[in-house]
Amino acid sequence: VKVTAGAYHSLAVVERDNHTHEVWGWGDNSFGQLGCLEMFGATECPWIFRAPGTLGNWPDEDVHNAECTGLNVRCMTTPRRLSAFERTGNGAMVMKPHQLVSGAFHNVLITADCPECPIPIRCKNQGLSRAMCDCDGGARLRDPEFENQWVLESTDCLAKDREIFTWGSNVRGQLGSNCSNFRHHDFNDKISQSRRVCPDSPILIRLNSNRPLPLLPYYPDVFPFDNLGERMLGRPEQVAAGFHHNVLLMDDRTVFVWGSNYFGQLGIGDRKMRVYPVLLDYFAEALKPAPNIGPLDGDGDSIKEAPPPILSRKRRVNLISAGEHHTVVVADCSGAGFKPDGSCDCAFGWKGVDCNTQCNGGANTSCSLKGTSDESNRFGDRVSCRAYLLAQAAAGRWNNNGKCVGLKTSQFATGLVFHAVSCSSSISTSN
Repeated sequence: VKVTAGAYHSLAVVERDNHTHEVWGWGDNSFGQLGCLEMFGATECPWIFRAPGTLGNWPDEDVHNAECTGLNVRCMTTPRRLSAFERTGNGAMVMKPHQLVSGAFHNVLITADCPECPIPIRCKNQGLSRAMCDCDGGARLRDPEFENQWVLESTDCLAKDREIFTWGSNVRGQLGSNCSNFRHHDFNDKISQSRRVCPDSPILIRLNSNRPLPLLPYYPDVFPFDNLGERMLGRPEQVAAGFHHNVLLMDDRTVFVWGSNYFGQLGIGDRKMRVYPVLLDYFAEALKPAPNIGPLDGDGDSIKEAPPPILSRKRRVNLISAGEHHTVVVADCSGAGFKPDGSCDCAFGWKGVDCNTQCNGGANTSCSLKGTSDESNRFGDRVSCRAYLLAQAAAGRWNNNGKCVGLKTSQFATGLVFHAVSCSSSISTSN
């Protein structure tokens, strides 16, 4: 029902007659992108798991150096079932996919609601409800003394609607695991781009957990739940994977990004990688400093003090896509529709490339008697020429021998003389 391909691996989702799904894979598995596989009646993992976190759970050198025979867990030429998914939940996850995508050497899965899916046998035997049989990485069955050890045989669970799972290469933090015992904390963004800091994982890592769990990340600020921890306050809608980065679109149209950012593909204003999901605030509602805030910036504006911040309203994102080292987002025009040339036709009181920025003074204030797409506010100055001249006249600093021929006034750093570029007047001040 779904297929996806990375640089050297492929995955296919197969639906079984009990409405559950399995994932089968083939190709390269040197980074765990195929996970642990069912081979010849046994579960084979690409390497032995050690202590989790930054210093552990790394592939052994012999994994990368192993010959690709096509019949070993390192490299498969025929499809094999990923042991993480099994239709009855026997030591595995029961799930229905919403979306499955692959980067070069990693995968991202978003699950869908599956009320018809069976509850795993182990959960039934323990008397667990559908809600309690959640995908906690086996935490509920771990010995408290060894809670930070992977327990492969205790991952029986029923995936809920819109849960996010990642596995495979983590060389640029694209699994979103945060790289330090898989806990959310302040990450040092100064780590070198050439340094491998995040361990790969052939085991599924759930990103939007509703509570802290050993070995799993916990991001309540990124993926909040209600007070009972039962309902997501934001649901994942779409995900796209690039070479080493991911883009996630939520149902409220907010966008999150993580992974490699060497080429600026995350769109967050720098080139530092992110090892956990961060908000792409370019598309979020925010108060931003008004442009041209100083009297001498640019051509110089007719103001003396920095104006209050202006509102940048949320851009409604509809589609996301990720290339090898770049990202494309499709957003609605926030104005009054599109012009024939494809640009936004801004409504009254709004400006900007996609008409999401208020005119100075608020949405009920004209930018230049009409909407304008001029982001720099060069038209429709925050203090119009006429208003500025009247203010100067009231202060006794205008000889009333000029008139407005435009909407903008400007000043240059030439002593105490204001030169009105768009006004046919000369204004001067004295000490």
